[in-house]
Amino acid sequence: HQVLSEWWNAVSKPLECLTVNDYEEKDAARLAATTVKCSELAEICSKLPAGGWCYHKIQVQLLEIKGALYYNACAELNGNRSCGREVDEMGECPKCEKAVRVEPRLKIHRGKFGDETDHVRVTVFGEQASRILGIDAVTAERLEQESIQMSDESRTRQRNAVRGAFDKFWLLGLELKEIGSGGNITVSATAYSVEEIVLPSSDAKRARLF
Repeated sequence: HQVLSEWWNAVSKPLECLTVNDYEEKDAARLAATTVKCSELAEICSKLPAGGWCYHKIQVQLLEIKGALYYNACAELNGNRSCGREVDEMGECPKCEKAVRVEPRLKIHRGKFGDETDHVRVTVFGEQASRILGIDAVTAERLEQESIQMSDESRTRQRNAVRGAFDKFWLLGLELKEIGSGGNITVSATAYSVEEIVLPSSDAKRARLF
């Protein structure tokens, strides 16, 4: 932990919160995103105005994944809308109630990512999720269908397919906001960029999983 923390501190930028309310400013805001610790995210989001967003980066490991790794998406909407898990014989989306082309899209739903200070739940879609998991959506769909058989062999195959994602370090660019109300406020984090962090070989050998 100490080796990785020292390396992170050396490459991190000073804390800065950049609030974005105009969608046209998103690209510039993402370029200006600074690197922070997981333990700082809640305080950063608490200072946002109502409906405000901010962009930051975190250097983390993947700690936990739950649920399905893909969903059926409307291809005509660039995969931004889920069509549910089932499509009837005519290809009609049960949500859109019209015939659409449906294709599987990768999704890590509220995966647990952490550094030495804390952890945060992050949702990662599409190509960014593929970089982390090391598989594509078609493979994720096939693995899940096989796991429905509930055989030990299929479950082991599913776990092994994404095992490498937990052994790597990631630089995640996050779009952040607060959700909820009253005493039930949490941080909503969606990854807009994913890069693998390659530690110097001497430090990588000494680094440990959190």
